[in-house]
Amino acid sequence: MRPIIYLIIIAAAGYLGYNYYMERSGGGAGVSEESTPGTPAAASATTSTRGPAAATSGNPAPVFKSKIIIPDGPPGEKHLAKPGIFYVLERASTEHATGVAAVVPGEEVRLVTRKGNGTVKVSNGKYEFELKESQLTNDLDVAQAAERKFALTNPPPRER
Repeated sequence: MRPIIYLIIIAAAGYLGYNYYMERSGGGAGVSEESTPGTPAAASATTSTRGPAAATSGNPAPVFKSKIIIPDGPPGEKHLAKPGIFYVLERASTEHATGVAAVVPGEEVRLVTRKGNGTVKVSNGKYEFELKESQLTNDLDVAQAAERKFALTNPPPRER
């Protein structure tokens, strides 16, 4: 009899923990108490003007916020990164002692060395990657466009 009671208690705790996690992480269908009347979560819960697909899915359209800050300047002016700073245009990965590390479009890297065969060695501050020069840019506008495209076409990484 005791094992059954223990199982019921463990199952109830797991259920409550899962619901708490889903509510806090935004994965739940309802609006959490953290949202305020001006936030998109509260607005999408009350009304939807995006058409029938948005109303039936319950999930708001993905919103993109770039990590790349483009300085203000005259229109048409090219925005370049500081010397030695580049941004990744294509996802790349490298193996290291404890696994695999990757850089994604829009991620800032620093130049380590240039090689004669059209490749460069760059670092994201933790790992070094060997990339083709065509996989990098110092143009902030191009980097932000690559970041936006990657963010909107790929799901966000899992949290551990």
